[in-house]
Amino acid sequence: MSEHSPLPWSADTTEPGELWIADSRRLSPVCMITGSGNVTERDRADAAFIVKAVNNHDALVKALKESRAALVALMDAVQASQKMNGREYVGLGIQVNDAIGRAWNVLASVSAPGDR
Repeated sequence: MSEHSPLPWSADTTEPGELWIADSRRLSPVCMITGSGNVTERDRADAAFIVKAVNNHDALVKALKESRAALVALMDAVQASQKMNGREYVGLGIQVNDAIGRAWNVLASVSAPGDR
């Protein structure tokens, strides 16, 4: 799989009635939002949403990985505490395990294979 176009991306109106997503080099467009001759507010909103998502993707994945690691550490601490004190934190343990699973699923959907 090849690398995506360099970040940051931006929305550009290079010709009247056209709206493009461009990479940081601005040498060629990443994609066209509309070429209908009429750029609507919805077209601008869609372009802004795409640009925001793409430009923040790496930071969001990093934060999700860090959150998952923190939840794993918390779960390990809860399990260790249960063993030491004989107490059961079943509800918390289930919630943490569920959160770890959700983080894992999201990471799997946005990460390259082996990059989790």
